[in-house]
Amino acid sequence: MNLTELETKTKQELVDVAKEFDIASVNGLSKHDLAMRIMQAEAEREGNRFSAGILDMANDGYGFLRTQGMRPSISDVYVSQTQIRRFALRVGDYVVGIVRPPKDSEKYFGLVRVDAVNGLDPEGAKRRPYFEQLTPIFPDEMVNLEEGVNNLSTRVIDLIAPVGRRRGTDARGRDCARAGEEARRGRAPRDGPARRDHPPDARL
Repeated sequence: MNLTELETKTKQELVDVAKEFDIASVNGLSKHDLAMRIMQAEAEREGNRFSAGILDMANDGYGFLRTQGMRPSISDVYVSQTQIRRFALRVGDYVVGIVRPPKDSEKYFGLVRVDAVNGLDPEGAKRRPYFEQLTPIFPDEMVNLEEGVNNLSTRVIDLIAPVGRRRGTDARGRDCARAGEEARRGRAPRDGPARRDHPPDARL
């Protein structure tokens, strides 16, 4: 049983599981909080504890789950190089899992099992694309915000911070500015509709 499996259950099913672990006062809890309580109870039954934190990696390849923001503390959880490579963990990932108490020669808790990475199943999180490898989609049509002759605020937005869209998505960027420049010159931005001209006295 892991966190992702519990979150697929209904609220009543989670309540029934909580009763098996003798968890009290579950009526006012949300599904996520109830799943976390169940995971904590299961870990305590096995002699471990349930913890979560933001991954911070060292230059040597291992890392720590920072449980109090990004500042080091005695409650941090040690993450080995093997676990980082196995689940393709990255700096800044929010990792949830089972941890064990430190042994005699250890200082920090140790991560035993990874249950979720950024709210996703660990195996599914391994296939996340890298941001640098994503293909950007730039807008090719300008959205005209101006409406009426006397409303100059939306026209100022069109001049300074134009908004564009492409295939039903809204975006802002250099291509929007270029589309806005084409529209100000009286031309249609690429395949977009022609811009409606205002009287000379309404132009800025």
